[in-house]
Amino acid sequence: MQDELSKKNEQIAALHQIILLMQQEKAAPTPPRRRESYAPTINEPRNDAYSNMIVVTNIPEQIDAPNEDELDKAAINNLIKNIDPGVEIDSLARMGRKTNGKKRSIKVKLQSNQQKKAVLSKAPTYIKSNPELLKNNTFINSMRSPESHRMQVKLQRRLNELRKDAKESKMDVRLYIQRNQIHLNDISNPEKNGILNDAVNEEVAAFYKQHNIFRGRTQSTTSDFEMH
Repeated sequence: MQDELSKKNEQIAALHQIILLMQQEKAAPTPPRRRESYAPTINEPRNDAYSNMIVVTNIPEQIDAPNEDELDKAAINNLIKNIDPGVEIDSLARMGRKTNGKKRSIKVKLQSNQQKKAVLSKAPTYIKSNPELLKNNTFINSMRSPESHRMQVKLQRRLNELRKDAKESKMDVRLYIQRNQIHLNDISNPEKNGILNDAVNEEVAAFYKQHNIFRGRTQSTTSDFEMH
C-alpha cells in the first residue's frame, strides 16, 4: 500500500512539474504556427500484412441465413462505396465464433494502403451523418498486428491512470493520445502542448521506431477529451 501511495505521489508530482514548466513558457512569444495537412494515422508499416486492412464493427449479422456471406458482402460494399466510391474490396470475413445476440466484427481487405487511409479519413463524417449507423454504433478502425494492438492497449491504460491522478488532484489539464504518444496540455493555453515524459511513451515510441511504422500527424484517437 505504501509503495502504491509513493508511486501515485511521484506521478502527481511529475504532472505538476510539467505544468509548471509549460506555464513558465507562456511569457515567451510564440511564433505563428503554419498549418499543414498530413495523412491520417495508420499504425502499421505500408508493406505489412495489415496495411490494407480495416475492421468494421456492429454490422447486423444474420447467423441463420443460408446466404449470410453474401449479405455481409453487400452490406460492407454498400458502406464502403458510400464512404468513397473509388475504394475496392479484395476480401472480407467475420471474426471469431458465432454467438447469438452478438455481432461479430468484419475484417476487410482493401486494394491498397492509400485506399485504407481514404476510408479511415472519410468514415467518421459519413457515419455521423447516417442515423442508422449511429443507432447501431457502427465504426471503422485500422486493423493492427497483435504486437501493435498490445502497445495501444498499454498506452490507453497509462492514459487512464494519468487522467485519474489528474482528476483526483483537481489539475486543470487535458491528457490525450496523438501519434501514438500521450500528450499533456494546459487548459488555460491550448496552444502549448507537449509529449509527456513517461516510460510507457518511451516504450511505445521505441516499438514503432524499431518496426519502421508510418505515423501521420493530425488524427487523434478517440481518447482525446478534456478533463476539468
